[in-house]
Amino acid sequence: MSAFFHVQRIHKVYGNPITSHRSMPTMPEDLILDRHVRQPSAGTPGVALARTSHVGAPPDMPEGRLELCYQPQLHLSSGRVVAVEALARWRHPRRGLLTPDRFLPAIVACGQMREFTTRVLSECFRCLDTLRDRGYGHMAVAINVSWDWIVDYGNIEEAISLVYEAGHSPDKIIIEITENARLIKNEQAIRNLDRLRNRGFTISLDDFGSGYNAIEHLRYMPLDEIKIDRSLAYRSSEDERGRQILQCLVEMIHMLGHEVTIEGISRKDDLILATHLRADTAQGNFIAHAMPVDRLLSWLDARNHGG
Repeated sequence: MSAFFHVQRIHKVYGNPITSHRSMPTMPEDLILDRHVRQPSAGTPGVALARTSHVGAPPDMPEGRLELCYQPQLHLSSGRVVAVEALARWRHPRRGLLTPDRFLPAIVACGQMREFTTRVLSECFRCLDTLRDRGYGHMAVAINVSWDWIVDYGNIEEAISLVYEAGHSPDKIIIEITENARLIKNEQAIRNLDRLRNRGFTISLDDFGSGYNAIEHLRYMPLDEIKIDRSLAYRSSEDERGRQILQCLVEMIHMLGHEVTIEGISRKDDLILATHLRADTAQGNFIAHAMPVDRLLSWLDARNHGG
C-alpha cells in the first residue's frame, strides 16, 4: 500500500480525535505522571472498573490496589489495532489514583517489586483472555519493566512459566524496557533478553531518545522494537528539523532490523507524519487514551463497527 493510501485512510477514520472519553474527569495535576493520559475516576457513571482491571495489595504492599489501563497501538500499514500498553496505577483509599512515581518507591522500599511485576503480568494475561473471548485474539499486551528486573534471571524464568500456565503464547507479551534510568551493560541481562526472545517474547526499548546513552543501547541490546519518545514526535510535522531528525531515526532503526513505534501522537498531523515516515505502529491520545479493559472493549467494538 502507498503512503498516500494510508493518509487517505487516516483522514477518513480520524477526521476528528476520539472523543468518547472526553467526559471523564481528570485527576488532580499532582497525581498525574504522564500528563497526556487522562485516567477515569472510579465514581464516573459508566466507568466501573472491570473485574480484571485491579487486584488487592498483599500485606507488605502500600494500602490500596493495583489498577491497569490500556492504551491502543495502531499498525499503520493495515490500520489495525495490534497491541495495547498496560499502564499501572495504584488506587489509594484516601489519596486517589496514584501514578508510578507516587507509589513505586514505596513498593521498592518494602521489597515487593518482583511481586508487583508478577501481579501486573497476571492482570495482562486476564486482559488477553478477555480480548480473545471478544474476538481480538490477534492483539498483544505490552508491560513496562525496569533494567533491574531484566538482570534477575529468576524474573525471566517466572515470566516464561507464568505465560504458559496462563495458556497464552509468549508472542502476545511485549516486554518494554523503560529508558528513564541509566541502562548499564550487563552480560547476564543480555543473556536474559536473548532467552525471552528465543521463547517468543517481543522485546521493546521504550522512550528512545529521552534517556541515557540511547544510541549505545542499539549496539548491544537484542531488540525487536524501538519506541521513539513523545518528546521527539511532538509537533515535528510543523518543525522541519524535528521532522528530519525523526526521519533519520526511523530509517536508522529499520536498517538495524527493528520495528518502530512513534509515541505521543496527539494530532492528526502527527499521525500523517508517522505514516509518511513509514513507522510501523503509532500510539497516542489522538488514536485513543488509556482506558480500563471494559472501556477498551467498547472502543474496539465501536471502531470495528464504524461507531
